[in-house]
Amino acid sequence: MKKEKKTDKTSKSKKVKDKDKHNQKNILNSIKNKKNTIIIFTIIVIIVVTIMVLIKILLLPSLNYNKANDYLANKNYIKAIKLFENTKDYKDSKAKIKQAYYEYGISLIEEKKYEDAITILKKADGKNLNKYISYANAMINFNEKKFNTALSTFKELKNFKDSDDYVNYCNIMLAEEKYKSGNLADAKKMFEDLDKNLEFDGIKVLNRLETLEKYKDYVKLCGTWSGTNGKFSVRQTHDSTGLWDQWDNDYVAELKLSCIINEDGTVTLKGDAKYYIYTNYSSLSKYLKAPQKSLTINKTVTSIPNEIASGNNVKLTYSGGKFSLVYDYKDSNSSMNFTYRYKSSITYNTRKDN
Repeated sequence: MKKEKKTDKTSKSKKVKDKDKHNQKNILNSIKNKKNTIIIFTIIVIIVVTIMVLIKILLLPSLNYNKANDYLANKNYIKAIKLFENTKDYKDSKAKIKQAYYEYGISLIEEKKYEDAITILKKADGKNLNKYISYANAMINFNEKKFNTALSTFKELKNFKDSDDYVNYCNIMLAEEKYKSGNLADAKKMFEDLDKNLEFDGIKVLNRLETLEKYKDYVKLCGTWSGTNGKFSVRQTHDSTGLWDQWDNDYVAELKLSCIINEDGTVTLKGDAKYYIYTNYSSLSKYLKAPQKSLTINKTVTSIPNEIASGNNVKLTYSGGKFSLVYDYKDSNSSMNFTYRYKSSITYNTRKDN
């Protein structure tokens, strides 16, 4: 009986061992399978990454480059520039970027967006690039009514785009400025230098010349006039004895006059006449005060008057093609024993040609 029990124990032990071996084998197989899975996954990842890198390196630049060229051909410059920037190391993308900026800048000029055009063209490269930038600058100055500055640039751009036309437009606008400000003599000269059939912004050269001929007397009147024979004095007279003492001096001065032709046919005279006077008396010349004074001219007329302006003991008249100014002031109140007489006169008889 004892011998049978030992056999049972041995058999049971063997079964346990076989079971452990089987479990270990399963574990080993599981580990092996996991390793195989990891290896396969890693290989797949490497293959995918490799394919993606190859696409990015070889295929994507080509696709973007071709798409950018399509955008450029269809004048979608912003998108074209962006794609060329992304592939700037591919083929001639760097040159294409400058080309896109060039075409974009020119298109902005055509749209009259001159400031934006200059910004874009500074990043570009192309034929007559500097001329396009200069043209845009000239148009900015023209639109800001800086006609002299614009004129200078348009002259330098001779035969480029419509620069020659804008030379004429600048000249007609400069002449119009003189006309509107009442500098009729200058305006007449400038309009006479232009094509009689020229018209811009509602201004017709022929019409202006006809108007200036109608107002030719005012054309002769306005401008800057000089006077070289000015004299001014101060006299002190003793009230009781009549004895007097006097200081005299000579001077030169100018008169400036503009004649603004109004829509109702009247003309507004505007300007000022300079002259000198003594404002005090002293027995010593170094204590005399002799400031320059100005008589303001502002008068609307239907014909040229004899009296152009007056005020504060001074009068300006026009006759015989020249202006005459007379100042006369008598002071009987500032002294108990003396009367003072202040005088000044000048004839402005020479008109300056600008």
